[in-house]
Amino acid sequence: MHLEDLLSRFTVLTHSDPMLSFALIIVILFLGYWRPKLVLSVVLLALLVAGVYYVTMSMAASGTGIKQRMISEGVGRLEEFQR
Repeated sequence: MHLEDLLSRFTVLTHSDPMLSFALIIVILFLGYWRPKLVLSVVLLALLVAGVYYVTMSMAASGTGIKQRMISEGVGRLEEFQR
């Protein structure tokens, strides 16, 4: 799943249920007022996890592309060898 897919799903969720989005924003603001260190820590942790996830998926996608290319080249050589 790509970052664009996650963002589009989040956008659809916020547009389909605005009351849930509003309630979530109110809870985050309330917690940010009463426990700012906790909220900041959670936000930074979420950003760190999202960054690691994005880098991991980017590396996996490029590795998958290389693997598919190697397989197709191998199949092409095998077909030439069998002729």
